[in-house]
Amino acid sequence: MAKKQLTKEELERLKEHAKVLYLYENIINPKALAERVGTSGNTISKWVVEGKWANLKKKNWFLGSNSYHNAVRLLRPYKSILENNTCLIADYGIHKNYGSWSEGEFITLKGVTFRTIGAGQSPRGSRNDEVRPDGLLLMILTRMKIAETLTPSHKNMTGLKRL
Repeated sequence: MAKKQLTKEELERLKEHAKVLYLYENIINPKALAERVGTSGNTISKWVVEGKWANLKKKNWFLGSNSYHNAVRLLRPYKSILENNTCLIADYGIHKNYGSWSEGEFITLKGVTFRTIGAGQSPRGSRNDEVRPDGLLLMILTRMKIAETLTPSHKNMTGLKRL
């Protein structure tokens, strides 16, 4: 019996489902992902390569501001969502990793690290396993001197340049 040809909308829905499983459930084996979604492993491989899904996976985030205190304030909403969003918890489970969950730095159960850094602090040596920081979010600053300190092109922030 021949397989039914999927519509463009159905195919796009399967692709999005596969992308969510790949990025957030960490199912990276094409065959296993294909079984969950209902496509072939070749189709999954094609989607991963064409969509550059591997580049979308962020495992080590830095959140920076003009002071450590302000950087913690920048991180607080993300932490609160992971702790309290009932829809997120229902779909993906509890994210709070009790051994590594503080105000300025935490690691989720899925292994994603969030760290805060203030102006003048050194990010040197920060890693999550072998992964160096691959996501950077800077608070918009009004004082030019502080903004220059956190800009990767600034000569005194060679640590951020290498990230």
